[in-house]
Amino acid sequence: MGKNQLERILGIDRIIRDRGGCTKEELLVLFEVSGKSVERDFAYMRDRLHAPLDYNRHNELYTYSDSSYFLPSVSLSEGEVMALALSSEILNHFNYVDDFNELRDSLGRMTSYLLAFRGSWYIVARDPSRGNIRTYALGRMQKPYKTNTTFTIPADFRLEDYVDPEWGIYSRREKYDFVLTFTPRVADLIREKIWHRDQKLEELADGSVVLSFSSGQIETIGQWVLGWGADVHVASPVDLIERIKETASRLGNMYG
Repeated sequence: MGKNQLERILGIDRIIRDRGGCTKEELLVLFEVSGKSVERDFAYMRDRLHAPLDYNRHNELYTYSDSSYFLPSVSLSEGEVMALALSSEILNHFNYVDDFNELRDSLGRMTSYLLAFRGSWYIVARDPSRGNIRTYALGRMQKPYKTNTTFTIPADFRLEDYVDPEWGIYSRREKYDFVLTFTPRVADLIREKIWHRDQKLEELADGSVVLSFSSGQIETIGQWVLGWGADVHVASPVDLIERIKETASRLGNMYG
């Protein structure tokens, strides 16, 4: 599978998961490819990645028949992960490659939580060199292994202060209040799913729906919002509005 096809498949998966489905026409416009390319992507997902793709002829949507399905994304197999015997109360040693693909020279020893999120494994741990809580992708660790040392979880530690399971594993401590209005054309897709455990839905007279919730995942949510195009209006937060304006300006310059 080439890089371009991989990018498309990741995009298709993200759209289906976030929006509940997608049409072939939407993908043609989004990826600027031929219908045959999209059909090959669907075939690869079904045959090689075992994706439970379904097609609804009534609304022309491609969906997942099994919502628990995730694209393979962990560099370690499930057996290898289990063999590591990582638990929620152990200390671990590893070398880690961060977001900039720079190998850290020192070995890290840290108290940690092991989490599974969207098909990938993560460790939420205290970084001993910085003294703060950070999130690490297990797939980027080199030669992790179990130690026999245990630790006590601090009584005031709240995992939900560091991760937002609905939207992402990397989360800021700062919370944002999101207020998003979706047009009648896509309102049913918003109503059909619980997007956040603390969400509120407000029905408007014209058939639009307002989705409100708080989260620290402004980057992930921003990407999700952009995927809805003109079918969503952001009333809050201001930071997200400015990000969307900047993206719209860059797109205008790119295609104008």
